[in-house]
Amino acid sequence: MSPALRAVLLWLGMVGVALLPLPAETMAAAIGATYGPWKGPLMAWSAALTGASISYWLARRLGRNALERFLPKSWMESLDAFSHKARGPGPLTLMRLIPVIPFTAINWGCGLTHVPFRRFFATTAVGLLPGAFVFCWTGAGLLALAKENPAAAIAITAGLGAAALIFKAVRTRRFKTHAAENPVIPDDPEDPPALD
Repeated sequence: MSPALRAVLLWLGMVGVALLPLPAETMAAAIGATYGPWKGPLMAWSAALTGASISYWLARRLGRNALERFLPKSWMESLDAFSHKARGPGPLTLMRLIPVIPFTAINWGCGLTHVPFRRFFATTAVGLLPGAFVFCWTGAGLLALAKENPAAAIAITAGLGAAALIFKAVRTRRFKTHAAENPVIPDDPEDPPALD
């Protein structure tokens, strides 16, 4: 595989995990292992920001009625519960930095409400930076370790993978529980969305 094609595929993979409810940590680590601790985070950050922006605009353009046909009811209730707390830049940035709140849900939730795109984009860009560096550096570090001690690198990778799956399951459960305990009234679909 050519270096250019590999770069495109990794970048598109990261865009995909930002669009869908998939764990981004593994993809970011793979990018870090491939492109190192400095180019890797930039690539992962730009791809995740692109995927988040696409999610926002898809939600905004398709609208709530269209998405309700494709997304489970529990998802829509969860999106309502969290997106209504994301009105200002402070709460929205904080939500990006709290790992308990699913990244994808914030993307779609903001698109379904009146959160302006400029605020969404700026807070997402800031909120993505820590994770991009942490996970890419983890991937780069594991690759370096694999060259010296392959068994240790495999064991650590397996442990991190298991921890990520457990964390995702706990996070999803807490997210749904919070949404069920804090119902909100959705925005009036007749209200024009803010597009600034």
